[in-house]
Amino acid sequence: MKSGYQTALKVISIIMIVLAALSIVGGLLLMAGGGLLGSVANNPEVVGDITATINSEGVTVTQEQAGIVVAGVGILGGAMSILGGILMLIVGILGVRGANDPRKIGPFRVFAIIGLVFSILGIIALLFQPSDPSMWVSGIIGVIETAVCVWLAQKIKNQTYRY
Repeated sequence: MKSGYQTALKVISIIMIVLAALSIVGGLLLMAGGGLLGSVANNPEVVGDITATINSEGVTVTQEQAGIVVAGVGILGGAMSILGGILMLIVGILGVRGANDPRKIGPFRVFAIIGLVFSILGIIALLFQPSDPSMWVSGIIGVIETAVCVWLAQKIKNQTYRY
């Protein structure tokens, strides 16, 4: 029979798996869209001939450069989303595995602790950069989420000694 800790971890882990799948699909779409938008921005027949002067120093950006930047941002953002999604998928799978068999909670616990450290570092980084309230809310939710995962993993680990 599963404990409440195991059930809670399993629910959180399944949610993580679903969000990971969405992140991976979104990343693929962002990469494809960024590349497409970059090629459209680079086509004078579609958007006209574009040359812009940016800032007081008169830096000129050509249409080709703008297309490359747009494509690069889309592709890089998509790749980051995919990598984050893959990591979240692995952690979610490890969480389900640990929830089903408490003797296998170790790898999830390690990833949860690493995630908590990075979440806390993310909050600390917000102190040194301009940020809006949504970034703070997101960061705090991330710390709470990973702290709950660490706590659940520890509770499940402790209950394995009772079997």
